[in-house]
Amino acid sequence: MLKRVLPVIGCCWLLLTMGCAAPLQLGRSDKEPSDDKRRQAMQYFIKAKVFEAQRNYLGAIVALRSAADLDPTSPTIFGQLAHNYRQIGDPRMAVFFARKGLSLDPQRTDLRRMLIQLLERSGEREAAVGELEELLKEESDNWRLYQHLAYLYMEAGEIEKVGPLFQQLLQREELPVDVKVDVANMLSRVGKQERAEQIYVEILKEQPDNEDAWLGLAELLLTQGKRDEAIVCYRQAGRALPESSAVPYYLARMMVMPNDLEEIIETEDAGFLYRLGVALSEAGKYEQATLLFERIVGMQPTTVEGWLDLARYYIYLEDFDQANDILSQASGAMPDSSDIYLFWGTALEQVGRLDEAIDIY
Repeated sequence: MLKRVLPVIGCCWLLLTMGCAAPLQLGRSDKEPSDDKRRQAMQYFIKAKVFEAQRNYLGAIVALRSAADLDPTSPTIFGQLAHNYRQIGDPRMAVFFARKGLSLDPQRTDLRRMLIQLLERSGEREAAVGELEELLKEESDNWRLYQHLAYLYMEAGEIEKVGPLFQQLLQREELPVDVKVDVANMLSRVGKQERAEQIYVEILKEQPDNEDAWLGLAELLLTQGKRDEAIVCYRQAGRALPESSAVPYYLARMMVMPNDLEEIIETEDAGFLYRLGVALSEAGKYEQATLLFERIVGMQPTTVEGWLDLARYYIYLEDFDQANDILSQASGAMPDSSDIYLFWGTALEQVGRLDEAIDIY
């Protein structure tokens, strides 16, 4: 036991005795070391990596500080010191050595990223903002950095900087659509609703099936108090995205007024009514859901999808006999549709009527 403890005690003692002296030594002139000193520094660096592999971060720090004394021009050594101080929970020293490494090589983006994380965790947001602005100069195409910087601006109460930051980003050619959506989302939160709306509309002109843009636009209209326009937006989204579950989910939660469903019932097709009806049921709005389902039943389907939507309604009610009758009628009305037979057979399988399903197939 004593043999195992003594090396650790020795490392701790060395670390403590070097704690004050080493930073002062590092401030000396960083002239190029001799080849012999570089070789010695490399040997200490290798020892430090061995200690790291053993999770002996204190031992690694002792070795790295010896390496730094021998070669004070190596940003790699200082970066590794910062990493190990972070591992032992000493952010102050980690920041010190990360900054030292960056002073030797400002292009070391890995060190700057580490420094930003350390500063944020220490609550030094203003310093983190400055470092992140520097990092953006090196990685100007990295959208996540813009987003990160925008959040820091907002946390620091510098909301006025967010708009110009994103305007700079939007001027770039071939900006991915998902980035544009994220920019619009951010702008809508910092009082730039008009510009955000323009971006959403531009996206939807190019990609009318972009769900995130539809949802962002509808949410923006709601925050502006334009409830009716938001409902219209969700309805347009529902037509453009018949497979979306999010659109009917949000639309259902807006159906609170007695007349909210009137125009929807009169103008939307059975598929739209079915999806919204299910969403209303899941939201506990059973009376409104019933109105939609009754409308579906009253419709005479003229398309394959219309017949299937009507069958889905009865399956949703677990009225499988009625669903079977509807699909039988559908197969008679549209005998050449393989979609009807596939849906019918699958529905029969799901309720255990395998013989009937085989006949349908």
